Amino acid sequence: MYLTFVFATSIVLNILVILVFNKRAGHVTHSNKFLLNLSICNLMSSLFIVPFAFVTLLLRGWIFGYVWCQMTGFFMNLVFTASTLTLVVIALDRYHAIVTPLHYPMLMTSKKCYRMLSLVWVVAIITMFNSL
Repeated sequence: MYLTFVFATSIVLNILVILVFNKRAGHVTHSNKFLLNLSICNLMSSLFIVPFAFVTLLLRGWIFGYVWCQMTGFFMNLVFTASTLTLVVIALDRYHAIVTPLHYPMLMTSKKCYRMLSLVWVVAIITMFNSL
């Protein structure tokens, strides 16, 4: 019962975060883009990993077959690595915003923001394939 509540709440709240950022495009700062990416990672985890783990816990065994087991494992590595790296990027962003507030707008440009987010996903994909 508790896991179902956490699962449903996670999906609803992450969708709400994405919708808010989508509706209020003017409020999407560089820092908010990183938060949006983290919310997307959490939503992907809630949709593609948690349900299968939940069913496995209930039935006390994996029933989805070998191929889907491997796919879930790879996808879990991808999403969790992307989430962790997004947290690192958020920490770096906040560090620069606090330590060099006058230079922050020059340091964190839109181009650099998208490069950092792209790098997060490239490293996550490389990490996923290295886990083979």
